[in-house]
Amino acid sequence: MTRTLPAYRRLAQRLAAELRTGLWRRGDALPAESELARGYGVSRRTVRGALALMQSDGLIDKGQGRNARYCARVIESHGRNLDDFPTAARQVGMTPATRVLGVTRRRSGLAESRALALPVGTPVTEIERLRLLDGRAVVRQSSVLPQWVADTLPVDRLMRDSLYDLIRRATGSTLRIGTQHYSAVAAAPGQASDLGLETGACLLRLCRLVVDDRGRPVEYSDSLVRDGYFRFDD
Repeated sequence: MTRTLPAYRRLAQRLAAELRTGLWRRGDALPAESELARGYGVSRRTVRGALALMQSDGLIDKGQGRNARYCARVIESHGRNLDDFPTAARQVGMTPATRVLGVTRRRSGLAESRALALPVGTPVTEIERLRLLDGRAVVRQSSVLPQWVADTLPVDRLMRDSLYDLIRRATGSTLRIGTQHYSAVAAAPGQASDLGLETGACLLRLCRLVVDDRGRPVEYSDSLVRDGYFRFDD
């Protein structure tokens, strides 16, 4: 016989689901306990129990004498801001890590040739990495660099340094996002295995072109992102 969850746990589950819709930003204040009690038709004791549970899960922070605030550990990316993965992760209390899957020099195909403004078949370097948060793989990323950029990089530092920081230091340039677009894709067998998912699981695909201060393409990345760890705003 299935046991019914206590009212405060049911409310905590409902509130958590609603906070994760994408409408809430880190630091947003929730309504007062009294308003939540009226709105959901429960006692203030039930509300307090739900909030305490959510706080223990790290979803909210509730200080003495103030409303609870949303503090989910989600990396937020805004518009064309070029975010540094390790720094952004640490800002929300997560531990980032990078696993380099391979560094390959090859000839460019249609996609990267168009993105990097190169003739098809031009030598490029592809860097494949797995990005981790708190030990869990959350992004599988392929970065294709024109050879004039790749030849300046200390590849052995890719596991501990930001690729963008390495490019900035090597080229002396500031970087910005040129173009980017998103789509939903199903995880292929190898991709699913790398991310610890079932084959066919839904992923967000983010394709991004990064350019320097002269408008020259310096990186074309194709990233597969797990749900629940990032928020992208235009």
